Formats: sequence, C-alpha cells, structure tokens
Amino acid sequence: MTLRQRAPAPVPWAHWPSLHVDSLAVRRLAVLWVCWLVACAPAAVETGQLEQPILGGTADTTTLDVFLLALTYDNGSTGFCTGTLISPRTLLTAAHCADPAEKGATSLTIQATNKPTSTGLMPSDVIDVSDRRVDPSWSASSRPQGSDVALLLLSRAPTGVTPRAIERSFTTALVGQTVRAVGYGRTQAAVDDSGTRHQVSLPIASMDSNSFELGTGGTTGTCFGDSGGPTLWSTAGQEHLVGIHSFGTTSDCGAGVDTRVDQHVAMIDAWLAEKEPATCAQDGRCAAGCTPDDPDCTVDGQSCASASQCAGSRCVTDGVNAGAYCSRTCTIDADCRSGMSCRTGQCTLIGRPMAGEGQACVQGETQCEAGTLCAGKEGAATTCRVACQESDAGDGCPAQATCVAGQGAVRFCYATQAGLDAGAGTAGVEGHVCATAPGAVAWLSAALLLTTRRRTRRSSRSRSP
Repeated sequence: MTLRQRAPAPVPWAHWPSLHVDSLAVRRLAVLWVCWLVACAPAAVETGQLEQPILGGTADTTTLDVFLLALTYDNGSTGFCTGTLISPRTLLTAAHCADPAEKGATSLTIQATNKPTSTGLMPSDVIDVSDRRVDPSWSASSRPQGSDVALLLLSRAPTGVTPRAIERSFTTALVGQTVRAVGYGRTQAAVDDSGTRHQVSLPIASMDSNSFELGTGGTTGTCFGDSGGPTLWSTAGQEHLVGIHSFGTTSDCGAGVDTRVDQHVAMIDAWLAEKEPATCAQDGRCAAGCTPDDPDCTVDGQSCASASQCAGSRCVTDGVNAGAYCSRTCTIDADCRSGMSCRTGQCTLIGRPMAGEGQACVQGETQCEAGTLCAGKEGAATTCRVACQESDAGDGCPAQATCVAGQGAVRFCYATQAGLDAGAGTAGVEGHVCATAPGAVAWLSAALLLTTRRRTRRSSRSRSP
C-alpha cells in the first residue's frame, strides 16, 4: 500500500524560520541554555513556553525516554525537535533536526531534556549532545523520503530512564491499527503553546516500504516541533519504537508522515556497536546478567563459539555431548533450563542416546560418537556422519568426499561417487564413503551380476534362429 496523496510541499514538523523562530519564548530559552554553559544560571530557571506539543493530545508525564531537543546554529538561528532514547546515551531523531544545512548553517549545537514541561528547568536537567550521525542518503536540499533519520550521542547517560526498544520488523498488515505518538510540538497549528510533552492515539492510515502516514487529519495528530518524536506500537505487552515523525501533509497540522525505524536497523546497530555497550534490549548484541535473558543471546544448551554469545557468559563442553554449548553457573537443577541439570556448579546438558558412525540418529536428540555428528542432506534420513568445516575443502574428508551443509546447516563429509545413493535423490552417496551400511557393497555386486546375466540371456536369444 502506498501513502495517500500529500501536499505538494511537505511541511517538516521541526521549527522553521517562518514558524516564529524569533519569538520571545524561543530567544529566552536559547539564551538561558547558552548561559548555563558558562554557569550563569540561578538555582531555578523559569523559561516560559517553548515553540511547539501534539495536536489534540493529553499531557504526558511518564514517557521519560522522549526528550525535547534545543537546536542552536552558528548563524544565529534556533529551533526545537523531539527525540527518543534507544540506548543509555543514544537518541533517535529526524535527520532534519541534526543537519545544520536545514538553516543554512555550517555547525549546530544540540541540548536535550526529558522533563515533561519546560518550566522550572535546572541546569542539571539539560544534557549536551556530543556526537551525531545522519542517514548517509539524507540531503537537506532534496529531502529523500525514508532517509529522515539521525542518531545523537548524549555527553552522559540520563538517570532513571529505560531506553526504548526499536521495532525490527514492521509490515503493511499494521495499517489501520492504533499507535501512540509523542512529542513536544504544538497543540494547535496557529497557537504558539509549546514546552510540554504530549501524547495522542492515532491510526496508521497507509504505509509504503520506507514510511507511513499517521492520522487522518482533523483535530488530532502531530504538529510543528514534534519532528524526530516517536510513534510507539504495543506488541507482546511492550511498546516498541516504530516510526520517527518527519513531516506533515498540510500546513494545518494533523496528518503526518513517519519514517519507518525497521528500515534503518543496520545503521542503528552499527552506531550502537561503535558508541554504546550492549544492553538488555534487542540491539543485535548479547548482554550478560539481564533478567529476563537478553533476546540477542544464544539460549543455554545451544551451540556456541565463545562465552560472549551466551546469556550466562559460559560456553562449555562436557565430554559427553558433542561440541561447545551455552551454559551458566548454578547451585540446583532449578537454576537451569529444561533439558539441563546442575553439575559441578554449571548447567550441563542431560545425556542423550548414543549412536555410532553410520547409525540412524535424530538431530538434537541423539548423541553421535566422537568425531561425528547427526547429519543428512535436506529431505534425506539423518545418520551419524564425519564432521567437517567449510575450510577443509575436502582435505578433512575421505577420498571422493567433500564438506557440505545439510539439515540444520550442519556440515558433514559427503561422497560424490555417482549412482551410489538412490535414496537421497542425488547423484552422490548420502554420507561419507566410510559410512556405507554393512552389506551395501555385496548388494551392489549382486545387482551388477544379475544385470550381466540378463544381458547375456538377451544376447543368446537374439542369436537364436
């Protein structure tokens, strides 16, 4: 589904020169925040109102991961946006909120606060942004749709704030569902009444591959100053960040367009890997000590290459089960997941039935003898086979065998002698050449002898008068 027809010139939900940039409220806030940098603020500061909250919503005092952003450009311009904390020090916002070219400037200073209202702010309530990155395809001049995304790094982590989980998979099936939009923008298009965090429930009206339209206009929606703010979708009892407020379809506020977060996961993960430690939220990296376990970690009992993959920070072997697997420390069996028991202070896989090379097995249920594993080509029976690695390139397998991937991505030695494996539906032996079942060679010899006799008889008949 594509987005509905938009106005000829999209209206960004940020603060623009034509939208009262030079109002007294804006200039007062800019002066105060700059003043704080040189320690000239009094104990408490009355800032008055900022530019621009959500249209037709209600005050929001609990969504502490949503921040107000104050923008100061080197050419004297100022502006305001909204952002969302997605990691201890990282805010996700719109690219046009982090690009100085938006105001014809060459540099930009950004400060952030998550206080629900701009009145009574203390210097300690404001955090400087020390680094930023915009989507590489973003351009202030062309404004390509779907690229209005930026990441900001706070100079310190705010206290008492849980970062918001981002949604990594969002589909058009969600069109028509209700979501929650949050921002510090105006409550009415023509009223300069900003400075308070607001929220409103809106339907997703339409969606395409990189953005979606939020709301249907009227008396509710997003407005000026909400740029960079989040659209939150509730799934499995938790609200995930699915969209970033980008621009409006008209100059009257209401219906707006969000950039889809799931289309920028690679950019976000790369930034977090560079700038932030792993968190207990789904961020593509395993963090130990989380309750419940970090969803990015490998589950206990599953194979691992290093302890950093495991929620319990242990990658162990036990001499009974083949290969290393994730584990954790324990004192009793109840500390371990199903299928594991507490032995010598760590969770250990319960022993499974043993099978020798060439014998039938079931992946995940049978323990093959040392040097072999339960494997088979897709659609074929599984037996205990000689294990190998892709780098072996045949060197680790018997003659006329190669290292291949079978069911469950398990790699094993597979013989390539033509015509010896009718059961596998391929022109190769199912397994390695040393795993041929007893009697197979004798069966093949008998079959060849029978074929030879039949041919001899036919030849004799053809010579008869």
